[in-house]
Amino acid sequence: MSEEDIALIGKTSILYIEDDESTRKSVSQLLERRARKIYIARHGVSGVEIFKESGDHIDVVITDVRMPLLDGNDMITKIKAINPNVKIVAITAYPYDIENRDQFDQVLSKPVDRDELFEAIVKAAPNYLK
Repeated sequence: MSEEDIALIGKTSILYIEDDESTRKSVSQLLERRARKIYIARHGVSGVEIFKESGDHIDVVITDVRMPLLDGNDMITKIKAINPNVKIVAITAYPYDIENRDQFDQVLSKPVDRDELFEAIVKAAPNYLK
């Protein structure tokens, strides 16, 4: 990863949604070391709530797809209704569960590789950060 990429990630605010506690903890730790700000949600309902409250400050949404209460597909529909331009990265063990693939900017498979995750953030980062 280039110094420019590292700097870009350091300017990026991320909403990360994951229901599995161990995955959420490990990926959150990776993100917290690099990104400007991390918002963390345990399921789709809290992801939408956080986005409603802080969406103006969120550059990229990274989410699981299979989650309780509100799955990633339905959550992204709600988030895109608030801000259709927000960039979305899915991290899922079940890529075939993605219903509206056009709503996702990128899809990564679990378990996610650190470099692949950071590369996805760089690709998804909005132009105003570049």
